[in-house]
Amino acid sequence: THYRLNENSSELTVTGKVEDFPLKYIRRYFFEDEELKIELTLIAEQDVELGRLHENIPLAYGSAKSGGARIEALEEKAGKTTVSAFKISNDNHQGVEVVLDKAYPVTIERNGLKSREVQVARVEIELPHQFKAGEKMVLSYSLRPETVGP
Repeated sequence: THYRLNENSSELTVTGKVEDFPLKYIRRYFFEDEELKIELTLIAEQDVELGRLHENIPLAYGSAKSGGARIEALEEKAGKTTVSAFKISNDNHQGVEVVLDKAYPVTIERNGLKSREVQVARVEIELPHQFKAGEKMVLSYSLRPETVGP
């Protein structure tokens, strides 16, 4: 994994390879005044099929969060749903809105890893899991501060 920070453009680029697979990634973070933009590019070095592939958005969840934590997918249904945005907020409805470049299937996992009193939940954004050699895909999304209604 390699990191490159361009302070003039407020951009961090992280490049590497998905462990044990012929799949390279380029992850670019753009730090703007009112949002953080993230662009993930995956490039197949040869034909590859993975069982599953997700972009994970983790968050502390459960009783350790004195202000509470909630994941509000727009038009949320039980289990997997398809959304172009979702919100992560506390009990006072303050948090971030995650805006995707298009609608993706997502799964909200509220009961992930637990360490001491901290429960880690996550939103899994489903990505393609089959690639032909040379094929690439790009996922872009933004994190924006948000005050959401009850």
